[in-house]
Amino acid sequence: PLYQGLTDMHRLQNGCADGNDSSLSRVLSLYVFDESFFLPRPSTCNPTSWDAVSNGPHTCRLLVEAVHELRNCIRSIGGELIVRIGNPASIIPEIASQIDATEVWWSEEPGTYEKLISRSVRNNILKGEMSSRNLQNNLGTRKIPKIVTKMGYTLYHPDDLPRDSNEWSRLAHPKQPQRNNKRKKRLQKHATSLCSSLSSAAKVSLQHQNETEQLHDNTLVDVSCERFEGMSRIVGDFRKAARASTSVRCALPSPSNLRLPPRHLLNGVEVGDIPTLEDLITPLMSTHRHRNYHRPILGLHPKLIDRVVTSALSRHLENSSDIAVNKGGESHAIKRLHEFVNEGHAATAKRSLADVSGNNSSKLAVHLALGTLSPRTVYETVKEREEDNDGCQWLVSHLEMRDFFLFLTLASDSQLFRLEGMPVGKKHVPPQWYNPATSAVSGTSNNKQRQWEQWASGETGLPLVDAAMKELVATGYCSNRVRQNAASVLTKDLKIDWRAGAEWFQFLLEDHCVGANWGNWLYFSGVGPDPKNRHFRTISQALRYDPDGAYVQKWLPSLRGIKEKETLFRPWDFVNNWNEVIVSPKTQLTWQDMQRLEQTGKLLEYLNQ
Repeated sequence: PLYQGLTDMHRLQNGCADGNDSSLSRVLSLYVFDESFFLPRPSTCNPTSWDAVSNGPHTCRLLVEAVHELRNCIRSIGGELIVRIGNPASIIPEIASQIDATEVWWSEEPGTYEKLISRSVRNNILKGEMSSRNLQNNLGTRKIPKIVTKMGYTLYHPDDLPRDSNEWSRLAHPKQPQRNNKRKKRLQKHATSLCSSLSSAAKVSLQHQNETEQLHDNTLVDVSCERFEGMSRIVGDFRKAARASTSVRCALPSPSNLRLPPRHLLNGVEVGDIPTLEDLITPLMSTHRHRNYHRPILGLHPKLIDRVVTSALSRHLENSSDIAVNKGGESHAIKRLHEFVNEGHAATAKRSLADVSGNNSSKLAVHLALGTLSPRTVYETVKEREEDNDGCQWLVSHLEMRDFFLFLTLASDSQLFRLEGMPVGKKHVPPQWYNPATSAVSGTSNNKQRQWEQWASGETGLPLVDAAMKELVATGYCSNRVRQNAASVLTKDLKIDWRAGAEWFQFLLEDHCVGANWGNWLYFSGVGPDPKNRHFRTISQALRYDPDGAYVQKWLPSLRGIKEKETLFRPWDFVNNWNEVIVSPKTQLTWQDMQRLEQTGKLLEYLNQ
């Protein structure tokens, strides 16, 4: 078989071996760096005037490191990893043809484009697409290989989850009478409509695709929108239904040895070089620095993009063993998992803080996003500690929340990227969104464009938000707490198109995955699967989650050396030349904190400091 490692890179754990060396026959592994992920493309929120990039510099850094380790691991057990840069839809069928593969395996991944690529690979293989070499040699009559797709990216396997809205509802609310009254039917129709709006043309195409695949006896995981119609739209309901309907599948052991195809089949198949980080970011740099380039990356100044690139290159060269600097690859993922869980850090982590450096965060998100760590491996590691009752069960809960967003991505397809989102509840009032690029295109002044640039670069005047954005630019990471605060200011206070924020985070994050990033932005922008209207008051949040101001001092040089803590929470009242605050500071305080400030002239007395 030919194994294409799209996402699950952890030692073929979810690949063709199925954990049984005797089933391997002969295997050739392939990793394709999809060139479209590194090329500027039209932005989702402003396709006519902005460009965006799917894989930013911080993600690229870890991806390069992970593929290097993957190749070394595969070679150490007798195999080989072929590497290509280009279009997977054409490269995979071509390599399969060159080696006369009898089977082709790959992992499905949530995302509209990811599903499209997977479908294109299938179609090209099933059509018997030959390489130009084979066409010239009249070898076009060879047997089409069997196709096998896997899904190891999620905690729960999609085949094991409920199949319709009634089953989802019954399992999520087992004590609730399942009445077929009119109100329930209306709510059910509203809850499932967004997941069942495939066009008739798409359904015909899907039916034809399924019929074709059945003819070739393929083994495929169903990740279609139709498969997830009726899925619970609330995280808690999803968690309860998933737990009631199934259990987590076992993580498969890694193979101990691999056998390559016969040598004569490998003749002419170049192993291929793994691209450098510089290679992957060259398309971005050569485009956005070009003097005739009029489509800025998300409308931002080239110097800001350059800072992100410089930071990623610097961290790539760093040989520090500090856990704050993530390293790509399975060995780093497994080491971090065991340190965090088995040494007791998971039980003592203060994960709600603004600064989660050290062991206040698992730092596993990047490995889950890259596929160098299976969520099922994390689950099993936590379960091994269950008898000790040492407080690490929250990791499983977080994996289930991650699953919710990944399966929501599969269910919603391109609707995930709509401005109006996928709000829960019929009483939802659509926000009035502002497009930060609209006025800029027409050449007029645009306050929202300026606010967008301030937010993205960390110049809002709000210390917690600015520190979060500075950390993201420099490292590709910041805590969940400050991500939520940054998203709240952009969407609830500035009312700027939430998709601009999602795309900027996609560019910056080292742990980006489509479902987790875009799903969370939907959620916290008020247009997603959250029945509450959450507005984070960033000054009050800083009082509680950065009470000594250490986090903002760490990332904002202008606040370093200040001993008066009150200044760290409202520097506009004390620091000369402080940036004008982008919104009224009063909007960033809870009622209780505002009362304390008005009565005493201070914030910190409320916390007895």
